[in-house]
Amino acid sequence: MENPRLSKKEKKLLKYQKSKELKQNQKKKNNKAKKEKRAEMLASMADEQRAEFIANEKSSNQILEAEWLRVINEGTPLIFDLSFCSLMNELEINSLITQIAHSIGFLRKNEKQFFKLICCSVSGEVKEKLEKRSGKNWNLQLREEDIDALPELSGKQIIMMSPDAPDPLIDVDLENSVYVIGGLVDRTRKNSITLNKAVQKNFRAYRLPIQEEITQKIRVVLNINTVVEILHKKASGMPWKEALNSSIPQRLFRQVEESNKKSQQNQILTPKKIDKSPKIEEAKN
Repeated sequence: MENPRLSKKEKKLLKYQKSKELKQNQKKKNNKAKKEKRAEMLASMADEQRAEFIANEKSSNQILEAEWLRVINEGTPLIFDLSFCSLMNELEINSLITQIAHSIGFLRKNEKQFFKLICCSVSGEVKEKLEKRSGKNWNLQLREEDIDALPELSGKQIIMMSPDAPDPLIDVDLENSVYVIGGLVDRTRKNSITLNKAVQKNFRAYRLPIQEEITQKIRVVLNINTVVEILHKKASGMPWKEALNSSIPQRLFRQVEESNKKSQQNQILTPKKIDKSPKIEEAKN
């Protein structure tokens, strides 16, 4: 008996599950390799050197944890707007949560941190997934209210980061502004959805200055964690160009290069059309 043909949605789900399993297995292998490498390194050290290394490592972790706890209370709010989750399927929502996890992982590695992370418009299945995934370690604030109902934002300039905004963000103002990133993943690209919300709510809307700072033409829709990384680096004093180039995945640049090469090859291979239509001379007076 032949297996029933899978629908497009079922194929996507199967592909996602296989990809997730591969990533989990690879993560386990990487963690095991790191532990083995660390154990070998410690074994090669003298007793005093080993004790000093472990003490320094513990101290460094404590410093990072203390900074993470400080910024939760004192940091500039960085909002993930999850009001668009109804537009996404389960795969896309899982991808969104993974990007939020990557954002937290990146920020926690920095000795100097600036943002406290808040998810707004959180409800239903998405809330359950976030609570299950985050536990107590993320210290991620989950709110049911929409952006403008959050008490932390009172008196602050609310800035919606939107790839469709006409104006680029000039600087990151940690004192007077709060920043909102739309909770949409690439697969749910919908033109101007975050910009439209900014207009409706009377928020300022800005995009990252990609076209001003990067000569290569790349897509301007980035993962949430990439936007968080760029904003953090700019807040730390890094120039836009450096913040963008060091954060945007290199695969996006390679995709542009490959696309340009294909375009050039097609231009070379495509023969020029010869105009065989009769020429009509302009009448002379």
